[in-house]
Amino acid sequence: MSDRPGHRTVFGLRLANWLLLGQNPEMLRACAERGRKARAGLEESALFQKCLSQVPSMSDFLTYFKGSVLSQPGLPWKAPAEVANVEAIVAATSFDGPRIRDTVFTCEKVPGKPGSLERRSIGLAGPNPLFYGAFRLNLLKLRAVAHTLASKWSIAETLQTYLDEATSSGFNLEEVSQLLESVELILNRDPASDNLSFVLTATTRDPIRFRVFADRLMEAKFSGQWTRTEIEGVKAYVLRANDAVSLVIGVYGRQLYVATSGSAFAEALRRARAQDRPLERNEQYRNTVALVAPPTEAFAYLDTKGVFERVYPMARPMIVFGSAFIPTLAEYVDPATFPETDEIARHLSPIVFSRRRIEYGVLDESVGPVTGYQASIVTLGVCGALGLFQEGE
Repeated sequence: MSDRPGHRTVFGLRLANWLLLGQNPEMLRACAERGRKARAGLEESALFQKCLSQVPSMSDFLTYFKGSVLSQPGLPWKAPAEVANVEAIVAATSFDGPRIRDTVFTCEKVPGKPGSLERRSIGLAGPNPLFYGAFRLNLLKLRAVAHTLASKWSIAETLQTYLDEATSSGFNLEEVSQLLESVELILNRDPASDNLSFVLTATTRDPIRFRVFADRLMEAKFSGQWTRTEIEGVKAYVLRANDAVSLVIGVYGRQLYVATSGSAFAEALRRARAQDRPLERNEQYRNTVALVAPPTEAFAYLDTKGVFERVYPMARPMIVFGSAFIPTLAEYVDPATFPETDEIARHLSPIVFSRRRIEYGVLDESVGPVTGYQASIVTLGVCGALGLFQEGE
């Protein structure tokens, strides 16, 4: 094929049952030569074989690259220091009936110490939450990630600003990070009112020291924006971010609670005192969680059907309405062919994500109609299309 302006030449080479594609014919010839040998290339790499042994042997897609690729010049970000510890990454994707399974293994030069993820607040999730997630938290790593993406995305820049301001005000992020064991996120839907309630909890190693830190933070950074109150016998702050958004923050036992309303805060306390875990009795939840290994670093469960049934009916008329004012939209999407909500929702199963430390690094597993990685990419794409992420100057 010949090069044309705005086009790239792609060369193809057939090797037995394989079709090799590439832009460099010399590299294709070299691949063909290695393919004719009994063992060559990656088959002779001990690092590749070590990584390959951690993912399913029968996968439909397999990706492998060395960690040095993440810090190559020309990438749209400056790699954080932690990337230097990544020796290689292998990702395997397989199709199992209506489900997709992703398995991603990150091989580390110096593996971290294995931890535990207790999921103390799972009882707050209720029997049918839209989302439940639990994550071990390291504020120093979070700041490094925010710093990496701050030049490209305004939301990362905002997070970096808050963390830097906390540091400049005399707060030691390393000390605060040592006070926190894990963070849990719960998104519930009230079946009676159909209202959503969001609760964040953080498990503290030293509740007394953490209360002192919370008082200092409120006085130093949010002076004039908060009031004290008492809900269900627990002292709390009501922080008003603006006229439309307020947060209720309080510490009960070893848990920090952050809720989007006083009623959500009160309900979380009542469920915590009941010491019940209705989600773990949910058969659909149990069957889904059994598809992945127990986590030690991170866990997430998303009721895809419940989220879709809430979002799709709102998005569908917006797209139909938008096509009337944006003619080019109709070239790509025909709103008249959009199926009804139930036609899609009945085929959706939950998404589960699990991250755990093993001997040589970190192993991620995700199973669902789309996986956690794929759902994250779609979410970021939608946020970008809606302008929620904007490139920084």
